[in-house]
Amino acid sequence: MSDTVATFLSTIFGAIVGGLIAYIGQIKVISDAKEARNSENRRRTESLAQSLLFKTIRIYSNNKQIHEYIEKCFSRIDPTKNEEPWQVFLPLANPPEYVYFLPEEMSLFLENKDFNLFNLIASMDVAHNSLSAGVAAANVERRHLTEKLHSDAFAGAMASGTLSPTELAVIRPRMIEVNSLLMGLREMAARNAEESESVLTAYQKFLADKLKMKVGLQSKTPS
Repeated sequence: MSDTVATFLSTIFGAIVGGLIAYIGQIKVISDAKEARNSENRRRTESLAQSLLFKTIRIYSNNKQIHEYIEKCFSRIDPTKNEEPWQVFLPLANPPEYVYFLPEEMSLFLENKDFNLFNLIASMDVAHNSLSAGVAAANVERRHLTEKLHSDAFAGAMASGTLSPTELAVIRPRMIEVNSLLMGLREMAARNAEESESVLTAYQKFLADKLKMKVGLQSKTPS
């Protein structure tokens, strides 16, 4: 074999080896880039999922506390005295702040094609915020009502007094209005507490089944 042929073959072999090494290196770069993208997407997904979890827990906790507070107020009604809701409801200090779900958070369900859970959670923040607004409205309306009354006696946080027939005729429509508001608020609180608990349970299952995120939460009913 002549030196020219040997040199030519050596050059070809070197080019092939060099190309193969470059190809393998390029494949490694592409693989590493893909792995980095997958890792970043995973971190983003987990971050959004955790953010949404914290919000759903907060909503459930607020709904439950409001429900229990209103039920405690209604439990003070003495039917033998013909008491009404406005008489036993005490304003709730600092109603919960509003909670809003972000479009990016809600996209988790669309990306994983869980449209049923999407529909369940989509209105959860709206219902919570409506309940909080209702509590704030009840506080204001009840205070406006009691400002028109005069008290003759006090027992702890409760006050009592008497109204003349004329005074009662003037203020009775406001009493009925506040009673209706409180009864509607009671129904909303009970419904929100029940629905938010079931949604939170479904969301935990979604995290475990679809995103492989283990979250152990249990609701405890005070004794």
